[in-house]
Amino acid sequence: MHDEATTHYIAMVDQTTCGHKFLSEEFGAIPRIGWQLDPFGHSATQAALLSAETGFDALFFGRIDYQDRTLRQNESRLEFVWNASPSLGSSASVWTSSYYTGNYSPPPGFCWDTKCSEDPIQDDPRINNMTVKDLVDQFVDLVQGIHKFTPG
Repeated sequence: MHDEATTHYIAMVDQTTCGHKFLSEEFGAIPRIGWQLDPFGHSATQAALLSAETGFDALFFGRIDYQDRTLRQNESRLEFVWNASPSLGSSASVWTSSYYTGNYSPPPGFCWDTKCSEDPIQDDPRINNMTVKDLVDQFVDLVQGIHKFTPG
């Protein structure tokens, strides 16, 4: 993710290019999906840079304005195709999704970072009442609940 706060178009292009070059050199791959962890607004330039024009298949936002998120949740539009540029047409379109909580933290009950309070996953039911199957079932329930915010 490049800076978006008060950046110039050239800086956005340079940061995206630099990031792609680093990933290509270090890992031998260029990303196909973008994730904007903590953006401060979403510009059409941003969408055009991280669209089919650069080989991206999708773009995910960690957060969006709370009013926009509420409206999109109520209308089941957290996922959409962002048509960034009328002049570039479909080459500047990208499938887009926003995290349903408007934040970028893991869902409740699924954080195993040292700063979280969740117990580690135990796959031996003799050690803990929670089994991996129980955890998978909870995750499926969570995803099915999120589905109501998406089209179709």
